[in-house]
Amino acid sequence: MRSSVTASRYIFSLLALTLLNITTLALTSCSTMDRKDKASTMNQEDPYLWLEEVESEKALSFAKAENEKTIHALKNHPLFADIEKSTREILLSPARLPNLNFYDGKYVYNFWQDDKNVRGLWRRTSLKELKSKAPSWEPVLDLDLLAKSENENWVWKGSACLQPERDRCLISLSRGGKDAVALREFSLKTKNFVPDGFRIEEAKNFFSWVDKDHIFIGSDYGPESQSSAGYPLEIRLLKRGQKLAEAKAVFKAEKSDIWAYSFTDWDQNKIHRFHQRAVGFFEKKTFFQSESGSLTELPFPLDSEFVGVFQGKALAIITKTWALEKNPIQPGTLVALPLSKIIDGTWNSKDLEKVFTATNGRFLQRFGVSTGQAHLYLSVIDQVQGKILELKPGKNSWSEREVEFGKFGSTSLQLVDQYSSILVASYEDFLNPTSLYEGKQGSKEIKKLISAPRWFDPKKMEVLQLWANSKDQTKVPYYLIQRKATPKNGKSPTYLYAYGGFGSSELPFYLNSIGKDWVAKGGIFVLANIRGGGEFGPDWHNAAKLENKQRSYDDFIAVAEDLIQLGYTSPSHLGIGGGSNGGLLVGAAVTQRPDLFGAVFCDVPLLDMLRYHLLLAGSSWIGEYGDPRDPRMNAIIKKYSPYQNVKPNLRYPRIFISTSTKDDRVHPGHARKMVARLREYGHDLYYYENMEGGHAGTANIEQRIFKSTLRLVYFWKELTPQEYKGGDSEVRR
Repeated sequence: MRSSVTASRYIFSLLALTLLNITTLALTSCSTMDRKDKASTMNQEDPYLWLEEVESEKALSFAKAENEKTIHALKNHPLFADIEKSTREILLSPARLPNLNFYDGKYVYNFWQDDKNVRGLWRRTSLKELKSKAPSWEPVLDLDLLAKSENENWVWKGSACLQPERDRCLISLSRGGKDAVALREFSLKTKNFVPDGFRIEEAKNFFSWVDKDHIFIGSDYGPESQSSAGYPLEIRLLKRGQKLAEAKAVFKAEKSDIWAYSFTDWDQNKIHRFHQRAVGFFEKKTFFQSESGSLTELPFPLDSEFVGVFQGKALAIITKTWALEKNPIQPGTLVALPLSKIIDGTWNSKDLEKVFTATNGRFLQRFGVSTGQAHLYLSVIDQVQGKILELKPGKNSWSEREVEFGKFGSTSLQLVDQYSSILVASYEDFLNPTSLYEGKQGSKEIKKLISAPRWFDPKKMEVLQLWANSKDQTKVPYYLIQRKATPKNGKSPTYLYAYGGFGSSELPFYLNSIGKDWVAKGGIFVLANIRGGGEFGPDWHNAAKLENKQRSYDDFIAVAEDLIQLGYTSPSHLGIGGGSNGGLLVGAAVTQRPDLFGAVFCDVPLLDMLRYHLLLAGSSWIGEYGDPRDPRMNAIIKKYSPYQNVKPNLRYPRIFISTSTKDDRVHPGHARKMVARLREYGHDLYYYENMEGGHAGTANIEQRIFKSTLRLVYFWKELTPQEYKGGDSEVRR
């Protein structure tokens, strides 16, 4: 569904942190001068501010020197060649499953990378051809050739194609993997960029098609046109052939807002225009624009998620109790209101329909609403498993059925829209590789299209779902995957992963290289569903943010302690990993409980939480972490901020910190300064800074292979310093 979900999903993926429910003392309470004064005070207390100068010669020299030490230590390890070969085989396999990202009524499209297409190839084939054992793909855009011809380090950031025509697309291209993108109009008929088509220079551009000759575009129009997080606050309507500077402004957010976004939504061949102010990361004001240009604010709560229009009804997900007259709406409910009654101001609570209501253990995923021709499709979480529901409106209620693909795993919609009857979804679990299924909307008949290859024998492994008691006695679930008959002797090398932020859920996924090069060789993999995520609906997220963020770390530590108490592992054999907000998670865990862990992989992390709001997009996350300028929140944040809690007289595991120079979302200064502080206090560590790659950490498939190899080699080296053997043989203990 194209709606505010497009903006939120874009920003949230710009997280994935990614991904602000601002308190009254948040961004709006401090003037620019006050912010500068506070920053100046902080600068006097921090000797490593120079490492925040991203491209300075001194900072880059620091990073390169650390890289050399890390690469030498890990690349020359006996494990490296074996795991690198295996990782390469998996990531470059021609039989791996294509991720379908668009359907134009005739072709399905996929962005593909391999050894010949390192940067990637946008390609297409028919659904019929996709079913064959060796489908033939037609090249559409070769990113390697484009980068070479233009002498640019282009990284693919996706396509947005015009509806309902589906013949023109806006292609997003990033230099080195940054969030900032350049936009170019592309023709699917000619398979070329459109001469004199829409072309926008690099910025953190927000955009949406209006019609074939117009787009909404938020870009960098000068200092006053961007928020403190670097996102656009002014939206212009750009006409084909018009210069961006000449385009008319159609919507502006307040200077204290996080971003502005304007978009169109099609419903039953009717086009609706909407404008949105993100007053916080989780709070948005959404306005409907009439043909005359007047704006009507939608009546949903600020912290709800507007997801578009379906059969004349505006849909929104409620994330906190909506005290609506005598009929309060509970968190996790999908509601519908007639758009016509919103516009003319005649709606009341009796008009409100509850399309989906969360139940015990079953919740709607964030961004989990998609529209078909006559049905809504909901991506839900049921007992920490991903499922798809098909809903059809009736006279007095909505009928519901589950679209079944598999059990004990995760189902995701790949292709569904209101312009065709097709439905394509994927299913995967920890031990079974992803499979694509095809069906027709409204039909129970589902057929398997294609499956990815297996990389390990699932019959030799088992999946357990266990529960740990957190500090406040909340039960926290986690998945544990191991070889069958693994002894509980406390010696199994264990890799514990979690995220725990922004309402993002961690669901079962096929383990690929983790299965082949970790579990099959005697390791244990653990996926923890800690608070701060969305596995149990909005309340699970809300319970661990702002002043309660410590609960995420308590949950994670509780899972670690449970693994040790049950005899699966021991501190010297327990490793933890996380990226972005998950990097903050493992940073907080190891500084609070260094005695629990033998290895820590801390990727593209936030670590200096007293300055995060001053760095790049950081101020947009105040709704998740709180504002360090507020004395009360400063005291809370200071207790868990990893950078401020490194101690010289404690013994830490040899931490591995990684980041990207081109990360323009989470500042690389977080990682660099943590490394410098650890070095200052005499702690040994590994550090790897990829000189490109953005927040993903890598810009192409070769970099992904290398970094994935470093991670697994690191865990084997730190958690089992004994001799390593390939195949399915044991690691000697």
